[in-house]
Amino acid sequence: MDHTISGILALAGPIDYFPLFLPSDIIQILVDKTNLYATQVIETAKYITPSSRLHGWTPTDANEMKQFVGLLGWMGIVKVAELPNYWSKNELPNYWSKSKLFSFDLPKKVMVRIRFELLLRCWHFADINSSIPGDCTHKINNVFQKFVENFKKVYTPDKGYTWNVKVYVGRDLTGDPTQMASQNVTLNLIQDLLGDGRTLYVDNFYTSVPLAYQLLEQKTHLVGTLRFNRKYIPTEVKHARLRNGDIIAKESQEGVTILKWSDKRNVPVLSACLLGTETVVIKSKQQTETTKPKCIADYDTGKSPVDKTIGEDFSDDVDTDGEDNVETRNDNSETEEEDESQPEDESDVQ
Repeated sequence: MDHTISGILALAGPIDYFPLFLPSDIIQILVDKTNLYATQVIETAKYITPSSRLHGWTPTDANEMKQFVGLLGWMGIVKVAELPNYWSKNELPNYWSKSKLFSFDLPKKVMVRIRFELLLRCWHFADINSSIPGDCTHKINNVFQKFVENFKKVYTPDKGYTWNVKVYVGRDLTGDPTQMASQNVTLNLIQDLLGDGRTLYVDNFYTSVPLAYQLLEQKTHLVGTLRFNRKYIPTEVKHARLRNGDIIAKESQEGVTILKWSDKRNVPVLSACLLGTETVVIKSKQQTETTKPKCIADYDTGKSPVDKTIGEDFSDDVDTDGEDNVETRNDNSETEEEDESQPEDESDVQ
């Protein structure tokens, strides 16, 4: 985080953080483009009935837009079955909280329902007439890129906050065609953080041996769960039959370790910064102790902020049976098929 910003916010409250992510320039874009879209819709009048509420449209301003965005954020926390229920007298409020924040009187005090729905109907981030053919993100890109810039300005490393985001819109033709798509995505997201000795934690869609070596050349260490149908995986690690608690690992001369640990299932991991045989004892919430490889414990810690952001469970990120998921043409692991089916979200890189 910028030292000036950090000093200003030393004694700040929650509302003081709002303009760091949604400053006045973004608010003004939302105001301008929303007013523009409303005007365009009303002037064309193609889909407007004589009784449409759009005929009563009045331009919005920065203050109202902040209220509107604030209500949208609040609705993400306090959820009801249908939007009008927020203004309904019959909807049960949150009785287990004494906080006014969770009272259903809040939206009524901010704005009337009809005005909120009208703003929602016209809410836009860009001019619909300025789209670029083939650009799937043109409606949000103007504001989205500003958000990403703000993420980088206020990023706090020890808090695990978002640094960069990439929207998945299909196959990306801008990366290196000689590399896997997952490799290109990872390098694109982390390009401004390379060369400083950082450790990058990724899930098994992004982890690969070539990526580990490429990052090592730029003083960055890769740790991630692994798909055993990726290339360059040692055969003895891949096909090893382990009992519960057993570990097998193989390390290259450059320090890249491929490891498999048997817990409730096989957990394959690549680590470019720790010995695979180093273990730690971890206590669960039920106070039971488990001995696991330190690189896996560090992975759990390093990737947990991302998992919380996208609602991912670590149990979905491991290979349930490494041997059964490998399509092998022959005994040479370098000739295996690579499965690069797309993940649900390409923003999952910390």
